[in-house]
Amino acid sequence: MSTTTETQQADVVTKRIIAILARGVGVLFLFSALGKMVALSGFAGTIADLTGFSSNYSFVIALMVIVIELAGGIGFVFRYRVPLLSFLFMVFVSGFIFILVGALVQQKEFVC
Repeated sequence: MSTTTETQQADVVTKRIIAILARGVGVLFLFSALGKMVALSGFAGTIADLTGFSSNYSFVIALMVIVIELAGGIGFVFRYRVPLLSFLFMVFVSGFIFILVGALVQQKEFVC
C-alpha cells in the first residue's frame, strides 16, 4: 500500500471523526438551550444573581444565550462553518467561565 493511499484514508477517517464530534457538540448545545428554555425564569434569575444586572436585563441576556445556543447547535449538527462556530463558542464559553469565576471569587451563592 502506498503512502498516498494511507494518507488519504487517514484524512477520510479524520473528517468522519470531526463530523461526529461536531454533531455531538451540536446536540449538547441544543439540549442545553432546551433546558434553559424550560427554566427560563430560573436561568434569568441566576444571571441576575451572578452579574447584579436587573431582572429585565437578565431576562434579555437569557433569551440571547438561548438563541445563540440554538443557532450554534443547529450549525454544528449540520456542520455549517464548524471552525468559525468552534471559535465563537470558545469565546462564548470563556465569557461564561469568566462570570462564574468572578462569582466564586466574590463568594456568591448560586444554584444551577
